[in-house]
Order: sequence, then structure tokens, then C-alpha cells
Amino acid sequence: MNTFKHIKRDEIDEITKPLPTKHKALIQTAYFGGLRLGELNELKREDLKFKEESVEIILPYRTISLEEPRDLLKEYIDDWESEDEDHLWSIDGVTIRIIASTDSDINPRSWRYSRFLELDKKWCDEKLRDFFGLHEDSNVLENWRKIESQSSEDSS
Repeated sequence: MNTFKHIKRDEIDEITKPLPTKHKALIQTAYFGGLRLGELNELKREDLKFKEESVEIILPYRTISLEEPRDLLKEYIDDWESEDEDHLWSIDGVTIRIIASTDSDINPRSWRYSRFLELDKKWCDEKLRDFFGLHEDSNVLENWRKIESQSSEDSS
């Protein structure tokens, strides 16, 4: 049985629409960056490098460049007043579900999986591995494809 729910881009927009900037930035960064919960919790202001059209997010084992949610992150950082706080967020999966007011099966792992499904149509395995921070011998891509294949079979 599929433990992941496929969240589409428009659903992310719908989930985040009523939220304050901090929470919109959190969820959209998790989704568009395909970030693990631990990576979100480790993000600091200095890990974000704003370019004209994108934001570079510097993670321990990789750097990713995102067009979305560049403007939202910039707004959050510009309005951030906490000088004593090192990390951008301190959250867990339950907190994210509460923030998003969503079903319990919608969680950061589902967002990461959903982002994979979107990018798998466009990118080669090497680019996917780099983006998601996966080792060459990792079988995560194959597992996600198997989950999607099983989901497709179940729905037909």
C-alpha cells in the first residue's frame, strides 16, 4: 500500500494560500526543494543566497537553486526580526500538518515524493540524485517509481 500521498503543485498553492508568510515559505521550500525534515530544521539565514530570479539553498551535501519560492523566502527573511534565532524553522511532521491544516497522510515525505514525480518527467536520474541528495547506489528513485506504478495500477 502506498504510504505517500501525491500532492500536486496546485494543492500546495491551495494549502498555503491562507497561511502567514513564515508558514507558506516553510511548506513551499519543503515542496519545491524536495527537502527532508532534517534539512528544513538545519536551514539558517546564511544558507540562502538570493539571485535575481532564484534562491540558492546551501545544504550540507548539495546546493539547489529554486525559482519558487524565491520571493516568498525573501519576504520572510526581510521581515524576520529574531536576531537570536539561528535556524529559519524548528518543526516536526506533526507541526507541519497542523500548520497546513491537512490530513495526516500529507507530510514532508509526501511532498518530497510528489516533487520527485513532477521532476521525474523532465530530468535524468543523475540530475534527480543530485537534486534530492541521493548517493549513486541509493534505490530511492526506483522505490518511488515502484510506488507510483503500484498507485497507477490500483487506481485503474
